[in-house]
Amino acid sequence: MTKFEMSIANFNLTYGKEERPMLEQFTDLVYPAFCSDIIRTYENSNYFFMNTELIDTVNGLALKGILVNNTEVDINSKYNSKTRKLSSANEVYSSAPYSLFYIFLKNHRMIYVKNQKVSPLLGTFNQTAKYVLHQFRKNENEKRKKMRQELLPDFNLNVMGIPSSNDLMTELNKVEKISKLNLRFYPLNGEDIYETSEVTQRLLQSMYESRKFSGSKTGNASFNSPKDKENVAKMVSEVGGTADATIEAKSRDGSSIKIKTNNVSQKLRLVTEDESNQITEHESEVLKKATSIPEITRVSDRNSEIYKKLKNSLKALLKHD
Repeated sequence: MTKFEMSIANFNLTYGKEERPMLEQFTDLVYPAFCSDIIRTYENSNYFFMNTELIDTVNGLALKGILVNNTEVDINSKYNSKTRKLSSANEVYSSAPYSLFYIFLKNHRMIYVKNQKVSPLLGTFNQTAKYVLHQFRKNENEKRKKMRQELLPDFNLNVMGIPSSNDLMTELNKVEKISKLNLRFYPLNGEDIYETSEVTQRLLQSMYESRKFSGSKTGNASFNSPKDKENVAKMVSEVGGTADATIEAKSRDGSSIKIKTNNVSQKLRLVTEDESNQITEHESEVLKKATSIPEITRVSDRNSEIYKKLKNSLKALLKHD
């Protein structure tokens, strides 16, 4: 029996000042960028996407792949359990921990599964995706300029974990008081704000209109010393996927605490029956699990409309054996 941790997130990508939805440039920007050999180097690690392909699932078309961290691990000391002593060492080992991801095109929701504890985190996926898309767009536009072709548009990408209200409530019950709730809003990618409570609807609509009016890509809303922990958890959960939340609080011993969206993003456990420790050998089980997750199966009317309009062109990217 092997256990893997699955995170639920939102791949929130829009284009240009018009904030056009992700699928409109999927075939000439997103897909080829994720299939490219572009590498992001950070500190002593090389991050890149591998085995990327478009697949057909019961939840519609999905972009599947793995994020690899190709790195070297330095061993400078070892512990001998028999002598209970440390000894010096000078060893270097190659390592390539990875995470598996699925981006469902109907609603741009994501499943992100770490293969092991040291596998790349969701935040690393976010930074790597931004880098790869930026580099691909830059390289492609240089070619298009020479050929006097239409350029690929600028983009705004934010990969955000979708928080669990129950997990958030558990964390808030541990604190003495909340000092501040800060919400950072991003462009909407076909989201249906009317599926939220009336208060959250007004907040999202107001922020969307204010951002557009001012020409800003992002916006912030802060609430000082909110007293109702339950409604704070509900609000953060409802804006999940369209806004990053940071909660500043005081613990019962007086120390400061920060709770961020990705720290309380909804996580599920996948338990497999065999002993294989490679998540790539359990892809069918991951997809089966996805069919029971409301955040993955729920699709807004707007997103459904966009998907149906572009579905045939997207299907051309499917590989046929």
